[in-house]
Amino acid sequence: MPETVTAKPEPKTPNEELADLVVAELKKAGLITERKVEEITSKVATGTARQDDWLVWIEQAIDQKAKGAAHGEA
Repeated sequence: MPETVTAKPEPKTPNEELADLVVAELKKAGLITERKVEEITSKVATGTARQDDWLVWIEQAIDQKAKGAAHGEA
């Protein structure tokens, strides 16, 4: 019977590890939305996040918080 070889995921680069940490803290602080986590992590890890990106991401999170507060959400 042939053995099943399980592919190990490639280790993360230092940039990817740092991006994960930064994004996790931003999310915890409510400064980014859940739906943007993957996009932000990718752009931070690759160094392609621009000033305009950050502005949009933060504004979206603030708007989402405001809408949640208006509907009685914490």
